[in-house]
Amino acid sequence: MEEKLGRLPAVLAALPDGTDFEKQVVLSLIGVWSVRVAVLTAAAEAAKPGRGKTMVGQVAQELIDKGEARGLANSLRQLLEHRFGPLAQAVPVRTEKASPAELGAWFTVALRAASLAAVFEGLASD
Repeated sequence: MEEKLGRLPAVLAALPDGTDFEKQVVLSLIGVWSVRVAVLTAAAEAAKPGRGKTMVGQVAQELIDKGEARGLANSLRQLLEHRFGPLAQAVPVRTEKASPAELGAWFTVALRAASLAAVFEGLASD
């Protein structure tokens, strides 16, 4: 593994800046190959001084945001099921597509809403 990690700067240097391909490679290194963000950031800085932290940081932040949204969606669904019973299939679909801001707003409304429909009324959708 150390030999592979030693090649990271050369691999990262060859990536075209700011492209989806660059993003996908960084995402794969973190998510599939389990390269620690700190190790990847150091390799990216060695490959592209001044750009490496941004390259890795953006992808890492996206992963954090997706994880936050997934957690919020799960918490909201649990709250809705607890308050209103089994959910129609449309509710999980809608919550999976929602932003963290939408999920947070729905969660707050769900704490006191009289019905499931009231949770989603008048708030941003799709």
